[in-house]
Amino acid sequence: MIKYDCSVNKVIEKSGATSWIFHKKFKPPLILSKEKDFILTVNNALQAINLPLIDTAVPELEELTGLRFDRGRYLWKNYEKGQLTIQRSLCKDISGNYYDCIWKITLDSSKIK
Repeated sequence: MIKYDCSVNKVIEKSGATSWIFHKKFKPPLILSKEKDFILTVNNALQAINLPLIDTAVPELEELTGLRFDRGRYLWKNYEKGQLTIQRSLCKDISGNYYDCIWKITLDSSKIK
């Protein structure tokens, strides 16, 4: 398992969903260029918080809804433990280079299919 130089806070949202928020230095990267790398980087972050892995990529939610609010959000409606949402941000590494990262993972267990 990959170790990240960040801390993770687990919070319960007003909706009842559980979120894990990555803080501080090196948040988990999210590689968007290739499907297999996308799945691998999501799974590395899921493994870091002890959640089951995914086996399929999903498009950015904005592509499906057309809403700017959904930019940087990825939604798995058929995730085994409920509805899984990954939120992307732009992070800076110690060299000052920017990269896409995962800043929040949300699991809504009330939406198990």
